[in-house]
Amino acid sequence: MNGNLKIFGIVICLLIFISADHIADAQQPLAQQAFAIFEQHCLDCHGEFGSYSDVLTIKHKDLIEDRSVIPGQPDASELYLRLLGDTDTGSQMPLGQEPLDSEAIATIRRWIEAGAPDWEAIPKPKRRFITTEAMLKSIHTHVTSLTAFDRSFARYFTLTHLYNAGASDDNLRAYRNALSKLVNSLSWGAEVIKPTPIDQEQTIFYIDLRHYEWDIKSDKWYKIEQAYPYGVQLKSTTYTTLCQKTNCNLPFVRADWFIATASLPPLYHEILDLPKTDKELETRLEVDVSENIKNAPGVRVWRAGFNESGVSVNNRIVERHKSRYGAYWKSYDFAGNVGTQNIFTHPLDFTHDGGEIIFNLPNGLQAYYLSTATGERLDEAPINIVSNAGARDPVVRNGLSCMGCHTEGMKTFEDQVRSVIEQNPNPSYDKAQALRLYAEKSKMDTLVRDDIARYRQAIEAAGGVFGGSEPIQQLVKQFEGPLDATHAAAEVGLETGDLLQKIRENSALQNAGLLVLGVEKGTVKRDAWESQFDTVTQQFTNADSTPPTVIRTNPVDDTVISEYENSLNVLNGILVVFSEPINSDSVSIRVAVTKTKDSMSKPLEAALSGKVKGTGASVVFTPDVPMRAGRVYTVTVSEATDMAGNSLISSYSFNFSVASPELAAIYHVQEEDLQEGNGEIALKRIAAKPEIFDNKEKWELLVIVNHLFDENKLSVGQLLFIPRGSPWDNWKPSKTPDGSSQEIQAGMVLIPAGEFQIGSNDGDDDEKPVHTIYVDAFYMDKYEVTNAQYKVFVDANPEWQKDHISEKYRDSLYLFDWNANSYPEGKGNYPVVNVSWYGAMAYAQWAGKRLPTEAEWEKAARGGLAGKRYPWGDLIDSIKANYGQNVGEITPVGSYPANGYGLFDMGGNTAEWCLDVYDSNFYANFPLRNPFSGGHVTEVVSDFTKVVSDPENLETWRVFRGGTWFVDPDMVEVSRRGKYPPTGTYPGLGFRCVRAVTP
Repeated sequence: MNGNLKIFGIVICLLIFISADHIADAQQPLAQQAFAIFEQHCLDCHGEFGSYSDVLTIKHKDLIEDRSVIPGQPDASELYLRLLGDTDTGSQMPLGQEPLDSEAIATIRRWIEAGAPDWEAIPKPKRRFITTEAMLKSIHTHVTSLTAFDRSFARYFTLTHLYNAGASDDNLRAYRNALSKLVNSLSWGAEVIKPTPIDQEQTIFYIDLRHYEWDIKSDKWYKIEQAYPYGVQLKSTTYTTLCQKTNCNLPFVRADWFIATASLPPLYHEILDLPKTDKELETRLEVDVSENIKNAPGVRVWRAGFNESGVSVNNRIVERHKSRYGAYWKSYDFAGNVGTQNIFTHPLDFTHDGGEIIFNLPNGLQAYYLSTATGERLDEAPINIVSNAGARDPVVRNGLSCMGCHTEGMKTFEDQVRSVIEQNPNPSYDKAQALRLYAEKSKMDTLVRDDIARYRQAIEAAGGVFGGSEPIQQLVKQFEGPLDATHAAAEVGLETGDLLQKIRENSALQNAGLLVLGVEKGTVKRDAWESQFDTVTQQFTNADSTPPTVIRTNPVDDTVISEYENSLNVLNGILVVFSEPINSDSVSIRVAVTKTKDSMSKPLEAALSGKVKGTGASVVFTPDVPMRAGRVYTVTVSEATDMAGNSLISSYSFNFSVASPELAAIYHVQEEDLQEGNGEIALKRIAAKPEIFDNKEKWELLVIVNHLFDENKLSVGQLLFIPRGSPWDNWKPSKTPDGSSQEIQAGMVLIPAGEFQIGSNDGDDDEKPVHTIYVDAFYMDKYEVTNAQYKVFVDANPEWQKDHISEKYRDSLYLFDWNANSYPEGKGNYPVVNVSWYGAMAYAQWAGKRLPTEAEWEKAARGGLAGKRYPWGDLIDSIKANYGQNVGEITPVGSYPANGYGLFDMGGNTAEWCLDVYDSNFYANFPLRNPFSGGHVTEVVSDFTKVVSDPENLETWRVFRGGTWFVDPDMVEVSRRGKYPPTGTYPGLGFRCVRAVTP
C-alpha cells in the first residue's frame, strides 16, 4: 500500500511539473505581446537609452523591482493605472501621444494578471553575422535601384558593426532615432526627412544629399570624408563599383562615429556652414539686430532679462528676433554683474562677455552658435561665463551641449527687468524705448510657446522624443568608451574569435597593443584604437590602407633618381610644388631629369589631373583639386630624359604625404647657394628668385640639402623636412643678394636707424603731442607670429601649452581657438591670437628675439612715410588692410601688400603686443632717443623670469598697437595706442618680434 502511494505521489508531482511547464509556455506569447506593445509605444521614451529612462525603464527586472508592475495585481500596478489615465504620481501614458486602444490595455492587464511573465526568459535566436561584403551588396542593390542621375547624391550610414557586436535592440533603436535627429539638425532643407533603412535588419540607412542641401556651395559629404578615421579602400569589386556609381571615395560612414563627431565642432560648424561671425549668420538669416532694436522693438524683436539661468550664475539677457525661418534667439551672457554688466541699471547699454544663439532651421529644428562679445564663433564657451552646472564635464560645447539643454526647444523663463524699469521714475536710460523692447510677460510667453510648438512638431517628425534627456549625449559617451574584443572585431568586419586568432598569429597586431583584447575584460581605449586602425586593417584581406609615409633623409644620386622604398627620392635640381589637395591617390607625371649643375630646359609635364605653370627650375605642378591631409599620394614619373632627350629610366614612383591641407614643396637648392656657419642654411638664391612661387613663407618645405652642417649632422644630398615655424625656419644668408656684408635675419627686415615723428595731434590725448625721436636700427619680423610657429614653441616649452600654462600668466581665453595643443585645422599660416603678453614675451625670448618697443613699432609701421595716418598713406583702403569686418575674419599673414619697409599687416588683421608699460602721459615727457616706458629694455628682456614672477607686473597694463580685422578705420591708424592687462588675451591680439642689429 505504501509503495502504491509513493508511486501515486511521484505521478502527481510529474503532472504538476508538466502542467506548470505548459502554463509557462502558454504565458510566453502573452509576455511577447505585452512587450510588442511597449516596443511600439514606450521604448523611445523609456527604453534603456530613452529620453525618460531616468524616470522609468521598460526592462522586466526594473519594472518588478521598483514595483511599477506588481505581478497578479494590475489594479495596484502604477504602470497599468497610468495607461488608463492621470494618477497622483503622473500623467497618462504614453506622454504626448494618443492613449493605447482598449485591446492593447486589455493585453497588458492579462499579462500582469498572469504574473507578469518575463519576455526575456526565452533567448532570442542568435543573429546572423553580416559580413562586410554582404553589407556592400545591400548598398549596391539599393544604389542600382536609383536612376543614374540620382546615384551621385546617394550616401549611407551603417550600424552593421554594432548589430554584429550584439548591441541590444533598444540600443540600435536609439541610434536610429539619434541619426535622424542629427542629420535633420544639420540640414538647410525645407522638410524633415528621416534616413531610410534599406536592409531587413535596419542597419544601413540611405540619404539623398539634396534633401539636406549638403550638395550646395560646398560638398558637405567631402567634409565628412576628411574627418572620417575609419575609411579604408576595400579590396572588393562591389566597393569599387559603389564608389564609381556614387562618384565619391567613401559612400558610407558608421552612424555611431557620425553622431559622436558631427554633433560637435568642427564638423558641426562645417556641415551647417556656420560663418565665423554672428553678423554673417544674421545676414544669411535676414536678421538685422541693431536695426530691429533701434526701430522695431515689439515688432521684430522682444527682450527679457533675469538674474540666473540654467547655465550661468550671473545676469542673462535673451532676445528674440524674427528670422527667415522662424525665430532667432540671441543671449547676452556676463562674467560679472557690476557696472555696465548690471542689466537692471543698464538694460540698454550693458557690456556682455559672450553669448549663445539659437535659431530655427528651415525644417523647424534648431541650430546653435556660441560667440564672443564681438560676435566671433566659438567651439566652446568660457567656463567662467556659462557652464553645465553639476555635470562631470561642465564645459558648454556648441552643438551637443546645446542639444542636451534644449530637448524641449526653447526653455521657459521669467523676465525680471521690465518690472524694474516700470518702477524707476527717472532712469538714466530711455525708459520708453526700454519698455518697448522688454516685452510684457503674456507676449513673451506666447512667443516662447509658439517656438516650442514649432520645435516639437519637427522633432517628432524626425522620430525623436520631445523633452527629457538627450539620447545623443548618451550615445556619444558610449562611442567614446573603450572597446572590448567583440566590438573591435565587429569594427573591422570580423567575428570575435577570428580577430583574437589573428592577434595571436600576427606580430604587427601585437605591437599595436591589441594583445590586451585576449585578456578577460580586456579593452582598448577609443583614441588608441583609432590611431592604430590603419595598421590593424592592413593585416586583413578586406582592406588596403597605406599608413602615412615617414619621409626619411636618404641619399640622393647625383645623376639619376635612386629608388628607396617608402621615401621621397628626387634628383638634385628638380623643383616640384604640390598645392591644394587632390582627390585622386595617384598622379602620373612626366619629368625631364638632368644632372645637378645643368639648367632645366624642359618644363615639368602633368599627364592626368594636374596642370603645369612656369619653366626651368621653377616649374610648378599644381593639381586641380585639393589634397587630403594624412593621405599618402603616389607620383609616377613615367618618362625621364637627359638634356639630349635620351631616356634615363622608363618609369619610377615615389610616395609623399602632407601633414596639413596646406602646401608642401621641394625646393631647388644649388650647392653654391649654401653658406656654412652656425648650423644655418643660406637661401639667398631662393630669396632672390620670387618667380619660384609667389609667397614661399606660406609653404611647408621639403629641401634637398647639398652641404654638410656639423651642428645638425646633415650630409650632402640628404632630404630634410622643414615645417614653417620650426627653428630651421630662421635661415639667414651670410650676405645679401647684392653681395654686401650686412647681415640679414631670415623672415625679418632691417629697419634703419634715424629720426621720425611719433604720435598725432589729431588723435586721442595719449597720442599727443607729436614728437621727433631717434630710434636705433633693428630687425622686425615681416609677418605676425603664426599658429604654426607658436606651436613649435609650446611643443618645446610645455609649460606654455594651453593646458599647462600657469593661471598667473593668462586669462581663461588663452589659445581659446586651439584644441588642446593643436591650432585649428588649416590655420597654421594665420596669426596666433589669444596669447597673453607673457606668452608673447616667452616666445620671443625662446626665439632669441624680443617684443618691439612702442616707438620701434610705430617707426616700422610708418614704413618711411612721414606724417601719414596709415602704413600706406592718408586714405583708408580695404585693398591695403583687413579692417572693419570687410573680410569677416582674420586672414593668413601676408594677404595684403607690404609697407615701405617690407612689413605686412602693420595695420589691421590683428593688433600686436609691445614691450612697454602703458602710460597715457608718456608722450608728454619721454626721452627723444629710443624711448621706452617700463624701465630699461635690456633689463626687462634679460630679467624676463624675474619680471613674470613679480606680482606687481601681473597687474601692469601693457601697450598694443595696430588694430584688428573687425575695428573701425580710425583704430588702424599707425599712431593709435591700445592697452590691455599682460595676462589678458583677445581674439584680435597677436604679436611679432624684433631683434637688435649686431654691432
